Amino acid sequence: MEEVVIVGGGLAGLSAAVDLVEDEDTNVTVLEKNGHLGGRAGNKIDPVEEDPVPIAPHIYVSFYDELKSFFSKIGSEDAIYWEDGQICDVYYEGEFSTVKTGHLKPPWYLASLFANYPLFSTREMLNNFKVGSKLYLLDEDDIEDLDDTTVEEFLNDLGASKGVIDKFYRLICLALLNAPVEKCSAAEFCRLMKNFMKTDGRDWGYAKGGLGDVYTENAREFIEEHGGEVRMKTAVEEIKFESEEVTGLELETGEYVEPDQIISTVPPTVLRDILPEEQMETEFFSHLENFHGVPYYSAFACLMVR
Repeated sequence: MEEVVIVGGGLAGLSAAVDLVEDEDTNVTVLEKNGHLGGRAGNKIDPVEEDPVPIAPHIYVSFYDELKSFFSKIGSEDAIYWEDGQICDVYYEGEFSTVKTGHLKPPWYLASLFANYPLFSTREMLNNFKVGSKLYLLDEDDIEDLDDTTVEEFLNDLGASKGVIDKFYRLICLALLNAPVEKCSAAEFCRLMKNFMKTDGRDWGYAKGGLGDVYTENAREFIEEHGGEVRMKTAVEEIKFESEEVTGLELETGEYVEPDQIISTVPPTVLRDILPEEQMETEFFSHLENFHGVPYYSAFACLMVR
């Protein structure tokens, strides 16, 4: 039987484990350093009210087919509330507006959204149709060339007005790519927009409760029911190498594990901390220095029902 250890009990680690445990010839262990699962897609527990507080707001889009398949497999498909043809409310310059997509097939529902976007003037609406048309015509080769271009630079090159960028694309980047247009990769942005244009992304969903409640316990139970193991409060001290070959993991407890396969699902900023210093000088791992975490500032209003 092949031994597989997954480092990290966030969404990536748990979803990988859920797939792997279905193979009867694979023994899977998930190592999570915290006392709770979920990572960036999880909860913190409020120390006063003991309520689950999501680390940041997460939006689910109806073209997330792999994520929906994962939720269905672990029994979490009903934990998301889907807005039927209504994306969200936006607050801009002191006013709330509702953004709707309508019920047309892709890509025409986007045309409906552009035409009825509540923040646009007529001039901005027409400008955005021009931008959207140019986006639609891009192929993957065009997109590959945009990886070193920011979304702001890219939209300016397409002729997007400042109002269109600030009122629409800035919100899209912050909500779905977690970065402002000044720093977000135009390539990733284009792939996202092409998904909206080619697939059914009309509906946006929101977790019913704390984000970690949506999937973490169901995933853990699925893994354990299929013979896998989830170990929390088990941190990796260092990934061990011989030359450039990974040989095992030294845990903070002093334990040494030597599985057949190791899968790291931790963020690049965390992976840097558990690699031997000399590995950071190799061509492969030296690129980790170029990754930076995305800061979240979340505010939650607690409404007391009496």
